[in-house]
Amino acid sequence: MDKRPVIMIGWSSCLDDQFYSHGMMLLRAYELAVTVNGGIPLIPLEGSCADGYARLADGLILPGAQRETVVSAVSSQMKKVMSNRREAFHEDLLEAFLKAEKPVMGICEGCQKINCFLGGTLNVDLEKTCGVTHWNSGHEITCEKGSLIERLWGGTPVVNSFHNFAIEKPGEGIKITAVSPQGNAEAFEHERLPIYGFQFHPERMRGDEKLPADGADGDVIFKEFIRICSERKVTAR
Repeated sequence: MDKRPVIMIGWSSCLDDQFYSHGMMLLRAYELAVTVNGGIPLIPLEGSCADGYARLADGLILPGAQRETVVSAVSSQMKKVMSNRREAFHEDLLEAFLKAEKPVMGICEGCQKINCFLGGTLNVDLEKTCGVTHWNSGHEITCEKGSLIERLWGGTPVVNSFHNFAIEKPGEGIKITAVSPQGNAEAFEHERLPIYGFQFHPERMRGDEKLPADGADGDVIFKEFIRICSERKVTAR
C-alpha cells in the first residue's frame, strides 16, 4: 500500500469557450511540487463531496487564482460566474478540512480566502494604499523568529509577488509570521490548527526557472507541509 499522503489541490475555472461553464483546470506547477516532495496530488471534482474529500485526503492546498487572460469568448459576466463557482467550492472544501482538523495551506488567493473564512478582511488595492504594484516582482520579506517560515527559510528570504490584494485584519486564530517591506502580510500560521498561508507563490520558486532567480527554494515549503500531513496521518491511525 502506498503510504504517501494524499494532498487535495483546489482548481480554477477554465478560460476556454468550450469549457468555461463547467470546466476546471490546475497549473501543473502545483501537481509537480506535491509529487516531487512526497505527496500524491488529487483534484476534487464535485462540490457536494467536500466532507468525503476531507475524509479521503490528508491535506488541502488552496492555490492562487489564474492570471486574468483576455479570451474573447469569455465575457466579464461569465468570468464572475466562474469565480463565484470556484469560491463556493473552495469554501465547502475549506470548511470540511477545518472541521476534520486536517492540514490546509493557502497560496496567494488561497491564503486570502482562508483569512476571510476565519473572519479577517482584505486590503483590495495595494497600489493605491501602499504605492507599489505587487506584480511579477521579487522582494525580501521579514520573518518572525521561531515561526515555521523562519525555521525553513531564515529571517529575510526573497520571494516573488503576483497580487494586488493583501490581508488587512487577520482572521480568528491567524498569526502573521512574515511581512513585506511595506508591512503587508506575506505568511501566517494558525495558533492552534495546522493551517498555513503564503501570499507569494512557492510553486513558482522551484526548479531551473524559479521566480525570482535569487529567491528561496519553494520545494522546502511543500516538503514541510507534506511532512506535516504525513505525520498527522500516522498519528490519526
